Amino acid sequence: TPDGRTLISSSSDCAIRRWNLTTGAEIGEPLTGHTNSVLALAITPDGRTLVSGSNGHTIRRWDLTTGAAIGTPLAGHTNSVLALAITPDGRTILSGSAARTIRRWDLTTGKEIGTPLTGHTDVVRALAITPDGARCIVNCAPSEATGLAVPLRTTGPANAPLAYAPTVY
Repeated sequence: TPDGRTLISSSSDCAIRRWNLTTGAEIGEPLTGHTNSVLALAITPDGRTLVSGSNGHTIRRWDLTTGAAIGTPLAGHTNSVLALAITPDGRTILSGSAARTIRRWDLTTGKEIGTPLTGHTDVVRALAITPDGARCIVNCAPSEATGLAVPLRTTGPANAPLAYAPTVY
């Protein structure tokens, strides 16, 4: 977590666990609800919400204070969710999948924003958002091992389709 006190882990048992980094003790009960291996995790900048992605093609949101699931699973990916990132303002989730796509989601409502970003030459394995929130660095290893810079902002409405022309670095 951003405060450096808690480690979040996930595994093939479909559970997410929280650990106290000072004592090494598990915090509370495991977070359960995924029906397949949990492959990706991201935490909001304020440390209050966890987002998890699974081999079951879904994303879940969790309240880290209570351990409760928030809303219903976010569905739309057609393959495993391998990467997650949250914008610095804490409002948008980006998810990357083995289907070679990136999707954007409203963190609060769980609704998908715009259309999927496609055209990658391999599975989306990692996402990192620049501190200003303007771009996402995407790793589609091994064929795009150097990464892509994907623009995240439009000049139109928030839900407008993104003009997607990644720059390869």
